[in-house]
Amino acid sequence: MTNVLTAEEQIVEVIGSCEQITVYDAAEPQVVEVEFQAELVVIAAGNDNQAMDVVSPIVAFMQVDVLETGPQGRPGMDTVDLSFEAATAIGGQRVVATDDQGKAVYADNFTRYKTVIGISTGAAIQGAMVTVKPFGRLEDSSWKWNPEKGLFLGINGLIVQDVPDTGAIVPLGHVAGEDAIFITISDFIER
Repeated sequence: MTNVLTAEEQIVEVIGSCEQITVYDAAEPQVVEVEFQAELVVIAAGNDNQAMDVVSPIVAFMQVDVLETGPQGRPGMDTVDLSFEAATAIGGQRVVATDDQGKAVYADNFTRYKTVIGISTGAAIQGAMVTVKPFGRLEDSSWKWNPEKGLFLGINGLIVQDVPDTGAIVPLGHVAGEDAIFITISDFIER
């Protein structure tokens, strides 16, 4: 988890998991331990740069020893969208697979689930190039996802939230907000 936050004109970078977060600020790095994963943490600097204030969700902190900083790590990998020629008209935000010629077609959980390549980011007519996101965050204002359910491949490239009763089970990722998903296409399960 990496978040860049501003608190009282102080930029604070939070790096870590739900067990430990390293806080880098203008003064020096510190380590704090948390009980639950925080989505928003605001560190307010006091005169001694030790006072901490946590804002939603409530997270318990405990300060421990100051760390020495090491060398800069490698940058993270950006998500690269792919382009394919559309074998047929493709709608936006639909699960896409490839046909025998390597062209984009709708995926489905009955016949075209072995070659799923991602989710279309927009519509394309037959013969045009369609952009497909194979991994990462995708948003659409028309979506209203239930965060307590998963994301699965249905028929005609549709993303469904209930495990299909028949056909293969193809997990597509998880809900990242009411109008957003995070694509992590997993191995399919045939039945």
